[in-house]
Amino acid sequence: MIPIPWARLNEPAVLSNRARFLAKLFLADKISRNKARTIENDFRMFLRFQEWLGSVRQSSFAWANLTEGLARAFLAHGMEHTADKGNDFSRLRTFYRWGVARQHRDFDPAIFRILQSITAVGNAKGHYVRFRDSVKGPFSPDELLLVSRAVSKGQGMDQDRAIVMLHLELGHNPNASARLRNKDFVRYETKSAVVYQLNVPRVKKRTSRRETKCRPISTALGRLLECLQQGGPEATLLHWLPSENPEGGINRAMRRFARELHMVSPRTQRPLVINPRRFLSTGPHKEM
Repeated sequence: MIPIPWARLNEPAVLSNRARFLAKLFLADKISRNKARTIENDFRMFLRFQEWLGSVRQSSFAWANLTEGLARAFLAHGMEHTADKGNDFSRLRTFYRWGVARQHRDFDPAIFRILQSITAVGNAKGHYVRFRDSVKGPFSPDELLLVSRAVSKGQGMDQDRAIVMLHLELGHNPNASARLRNKDFVRYETKSAVVYQLNVPRVKKRTSRRETKCRPISTALGRLLECLQQGGPEATLLHWLPSENPEGGINRAMRRFARELHMVSPRTQRPLVINPRRFLSTGPHKEM
């Protein structure tokens, strides 16, 4: 859960009352379709835009006051003074597109066409993966083998090991793990074997209707999750994660797993760094 402190839009209130109302309406409209982190990034863009408006002595700003000159100046400010570069401008442009599409009187289609023509370079992404960073990039085969052997031997706390196994096998976004419910964990039993699968919730580009993708998991992981499971069908599968920040709980569990087992990377000869992003960039790995 990520709180959105609406009151911060009033400190100071450079945006007019209606401008702030439309910003809230935009974010409320996106909540059913986007990640909480995306909503937070958009909200913080409004805060930074308002702070920048104050620095250029704009007051009681309405969206009808947005001009090409102001938009380009905000983009230039982001490129020169922030790590996000042109991302804030892109978020502002997305908001303006929403206003035009909803036909609010504050937004001018002609201004939107001008905004569309402006190129905004975002922050650098994926360089840890492209350059195979030894600490933040994908795991090496030896590192994967080290993690795989540890979970195969049942080492570490059960809850931490379950989280590591889940990402080792499926390599998905930690937000998907945090959204798993008991009903997503499915067990099939036949005369010859027991098979487990997870219906993993879609994270990106999701709709108001909950969508899942069926993913098979190993018998070892299935049995472990079955032992740890609590509550009814709608209860959270990984119920031990903190409700206010489950993704942070996943990161801490992985760090704790590596630290308690004194895992050392065969590649760097340093303590092995385990986090969801490294599993995500490495991809699914089924060995157990």
